[in-house]
Amino acid sequence: MLFVNRGIDEAREILDNADRLDRPNSENVTTLTASFLKYMPDSPVYAVRIRPGEAYVAPTEYVIHDGFVPGRLPNATISVMGYISPKKRFEEKYGG
Repeated sequence: MLFVNRGIDEAREILDNADRLDRPNSENVTTLTASFLKYMPDSPVYAVRIRPGEAYVAPTEYVIHDGFVPGRLPNATISVMGYISPKKRFEEKYGG
């Protein structure tokens, strides 16, 4: 997985505050990401190896990322959105 250690909201703020004529006027995440990387080409991109049988949990709707790996077959993807309760609330609700 490749990612930039900046969230979409931070990228949007940087672009909004930039003194540029080509600021994106869009809420489209793909457009914002492309504009941010074009404007900030020296932003570090990090790579995390996800081995077969492993998975990761990340706030993907807020993080600039790409799970594509050139030369590999497509992987299965499951996206789940929900609320993760603290253990105490889980035990109160379900016993424990």
